[in-house]
Amino acid sequence: MKTIFLELNEFNENLLQEAGKVLHLKNIQRLFSFYKSTTWTDDTYDSGFLEPWVQWVSVHTGLSSSEHQVKHLGNAPQVAHKQLWEKLSDKKISSGIWGAMNAKRSNAADCLFFFPDPWTDENAYPSELNALLQPLRHISQNYTSCPKLTIARLIKDLLILTKKNKLLGFLGKEITSLAKNVLRYKAKPFVFVSFLDLLSSHFFLEYQKRFCPTFSLLFLNSIAHLQHHQWTSKKSISPPL
Repeated sequence: MKTIFLELNEFNENLLQEAGKVLHLKNIQRLFSFYKSTTWTDDTYDSGFLEPWVQWVSVHTGLSSSEHQVKHLGNAPQVAHKQLWEKLSDKKISSGIWGAMNAKRSNAADCLFFFPDPWTDENAYPSELNALLQPLRHISQNYTSCPKLTIARLIKDLLILTKKNKLLGFLGKEITSLAKNVLRYKAKPFVFVSFLDLLSSHFFLEYQKRFCPTFSLLFLNSIAHLQHHQWTSKKSISPPL
């Protein structure tokens, strides 16, 4: 049996359900019809352990923050306890991990592909995926300084990877759409954040198809960004967003 673990970062359940109804988003509505369970944490905001890069480590290790003691974004190398895909690998169960926050592949031999979040120093696996990781990391960490030669090299490597995965047609179509939305919404950050999540998701699907892991994980962050900056209330939900 194949399993996909879809991780939606910091989403408000009621707000997302309302968006599904208002905008007639059938897949979102179907998502909320699935079986679900509720988990709790004793962490408080003042403790510094309620941040998503802490809580996701708890999800991936099955340990409370007081046990794993990871507190900062980018502390993936300090995760001393086995993560979900490492435990699966110990049982010879294959996995494919995409975008997991504050995570590392470590020694999970049966983790067939691993794409880290751009705020860690982890490398992607297989190494060809670094052609996608480096532009995202550069945008996230060096957005105030973008040398033209660096940008040119990153774009070249990304285009080579895109061609290899037969996504050039998709990329061309979406870049056209991106350009229109940049003009329409005056280059607001949510336009780029949504585009990057869409691009990343398509690459994930290509690698999942190629490697066929038993367990797959996809982490998405654009909904969190929209909620923090655009969906300030139910009234702010609109088809473009």
